[in-house]
Amino acid sequence: MHEKNRELLLGCPACGRAALIRECPDQCFAQGMAGSGAVLFPTEKTFLAPANVKIVAQIGFHAVGMMTEEGLELLLHVGLGADHPSERRCSFCVHTGETVRRGMPLLQIEPSAAESGVLPATAFLLCNLTRLRCSCELLRTGFVSAGTDLIRVTF
Repeated sequence: MHEKNRELLLGCPACGRAALIRECPDQCFAQGMAGSGAVLFPTEKTFLAPANVKIVAQIGFHAVGMMTEEGLELLLHVGLGADHPSERRCSFCVHTGETVRRGMPLLQIEPSAAESGVLPATAFLLCNLTRLRCSCELLRTGFVSAGTDLIRVTF
C-alpha cells in the first residue's frame, strides 16, 4: 500500500471569491474534464504563483501552465465564459522556462478585459493528480486573500 504522507500547500493566486470547481461557468472545467481544483472570481487584476513552480507554457493571452518541484502540473486559466476567447485578456509577468517562487506575479488582467468592472472567472487546476497518485482538498471557499493556503495536495 502506498503511504500518503507528503503534503504541498498551494496558495490562492489572486484575491477574490474561491469556490468549488463545479461552480465554474465553463462546463468543461466544471465537470472536472481538465483536472481538479477551484474556480476564482477575482477582485484584483494580478495573479501570483501558488507554489515554487517552473513555467511550462503560456497559452494565448489567457493561461499559464506550471509544474511544481514535485511534478504536479498546474493550470491558471483566466476569462472563463468570455464572449471573445481570442481577445487579449492578460499580460504575462513571466516567461516559459522560468522558475518562480510562491507569491511572485505570474500575469495581470488587461484593463480592457475588465471594462465592465467585473473581472473574468478563473480556473485554478491541478492536472495530473491521478498519474501522481495524489489527492487534493479545497481548504476554503468564500473570500480569500492572494497567497493564503487554498488547496492541500497529499502525495
